[in-house]
Amino acid sequence: MAGAAGRALDTRVPRADLRRLNDGFYASLGADTGVLNDHYDLEPRPGKTPVAFTDFGLRPRRGEAWAAGEPWIFATYETGGFDNLVELLHETGHAIHIAAIRTRPAFADWPDSDTFTEAVADIAALEAYEPDWQQRYLGAEAPAAESLRSKYAGIVLDVAWALFEVRLHREPAADPNQVWTEITSRYLKIAPHPELSWWAMRGQLVDAPGYMMNYAAGAILVADLRARARELRGRFTDPDPSWYPWLSDRVYRFGLERTSRQVIVDFLGRELSPEALLADLARLKPAGV
Repeated sequence: MAGAAGRALDTRVPRADLRRLNDGFYASLGADTGVLNDHYDLEPRPGKTPVAFTDFGLRPRRGEAWAAGEPWIFATYETGGFDNLVELLHETGHAIHIAAIRTRPAFADWPDSDTFTEAVADIAALEAYEPDWQQRYLGAEAPAAESLRSKYAGIVLDVAWALFEVRLHREPAADPNQVWTEITSRYLKIAPHPELSWWAMRGQLVDAPGYMMNYAAGAILVADLRARARELRGRFTDPDPSWYPWLSDRVYRFGLERTSRQVIVDFLGRELSPEALLADLARLKPAGV
């Protein structure tokens, strides 16, 4: 059931349309990827890393006016599909973040928290799981319950991978296949296959030990940020070219100038809470339950 939304929408996202859909959505929020000087390397080629990531080419800088720098997005797409579109929306979320940094050169870098960095990349990107967004940009929609299951399938797997790393760092001699099987069969009810190393499909486990916790904890943070942004500005599905400047001024622009905790608390007006995530998950409950 977790893949039902993707199966319903994949034909609406041919590979040739990935950039058009991605760029069109962000442009509707005032984040024109051309104006922001985003660069994309999305073509398959031998030896290219399978891990999608975004980084600085040039950093934002002050001349006669602020220049957005040169964010670079790297990913490999042999096919289109809904899941690949969501990944590209996430990576572009990183790009518009770093393009918005407006601070002195010593602070023009990623924020001091990778959890914050991963969360803010999804503030707009997660809107793709809303049926209204799908209808506007794809011309079709999956049922809300199927879209939510698709969203939370990815999030729960990230939580499982984070727990997997915690357990293996605690017990380095443990069999990783067995540890992964225990987690996924107990918590996700996935049929056990200890003969398969399918935990290794996540590249960050190889080149960035411990990084998966940023996605797991980031799911709580982005739910809270999205709820606060909706409270203050309304839905992200509706075109609003003032949205990006507004969010840039409050969340994106600081780099290392301010701590991520300061940025989060100032934007939320309080400490972080899991309530927004729990409320979103509650949408999966049948009516009357």
